[in-house]
Amino acid sequence: MPDLFRGLGAKRVLLLSDRGLEQAGVVEKVASLFDLTTHGVGPELAGIFLDVRQDAESECVNEAVRYAREMGADALLAVGGGSVLDTAKGVKYALFKGLRDIKVH
Repeated sequence: MPDLFRGLGAKRVLLLSDRGLEQAGVVEKVASLFDLTTHGVGPELAGIFLDVRQDAESECVNEAVRYAREMGADALLAVGGGSVLDTAKGVKYALFKGLRDIKVH
């Protein structure tokens, strides 16, 4: 997986998921794949955002956008179901458009 991100030119990947998958150990397994990359070659895991709620609303997207900016993420990896995927799509859109609040646009 890190090789795929490297091929896209990503350097800092933000993993988005939920607490259920964290508790199930899935997030840790996916995150550990980034430990296999050689530092300096990248990409590195910039952070993990786990506060995606079921039927996530705009505030969840806004929180994830803030976190992505704080971490300097240049790529997103969604691990989970519909809410996680929808949140990641909202984050991508907000970052691309430079939005602070997804509801304003």
